[in-house]
Amino acid sequence: IVSRELDPLDPAVVSITTIHAGNAYNIIPERVEILGTIRTYSPAVRRHIISAVDRIAANTAKAHRCTARVRVVEGYPMTVNDEKMADLVAQTGCAVIGASHVQPQQTSLGAEDFSFYLKHAPGAFFRLGIAQAGKPFVPLHNPKFDFNDLAIPTGVKMLSAVAIAYLSQ
Repeated sequence: IVSRELDPLDPAVVSITTIHAGNAYNIIPERVEILGTIRTYSPAVRRHIISAVDRIAANTAKAHRCTARVRVVEGYPMTVNDEKMADLVAQTGCAVIGASHVQPQQTSLGAEDFSFYLKHAPGAFFRLGIAQAGKPFVPLHNPKFDFNDLAIPTGVKMLSAVAIAYLSQ
């Protein structure tokens, strides 16, 4: 779907992450359940992907004299920063921790609880770099991830400074 039906400049990811079907090697299962995720930046692209998944599932099932049902469970909305708030965070970061420590990020298809706040008020999600020199990089959502407590003072400085800068406007 992503490679054949979408604009390559409109980011999207479709991942099949789980397949459940039967429990015996010599019996065709009565039911198969396929789970996955859809991540998009654009609601229109998301609707197109859901429609395409539904179409492909229905036609594949029909070709094998079966039926298919697609059920989409809405997850987290995309985390899209308010442009003015993102600029405020970047400017504040340059003043508080130095410009060399402020790195603009590419658009990400990751989702975050913070996105629910952004539906009600302008805001900006930023990441606090917590890598430690000499230690291997371990990504979030990894069982070996260990938060670097030494980053807490920097996080407090940033959050406090952003709040003061915002309220001083």
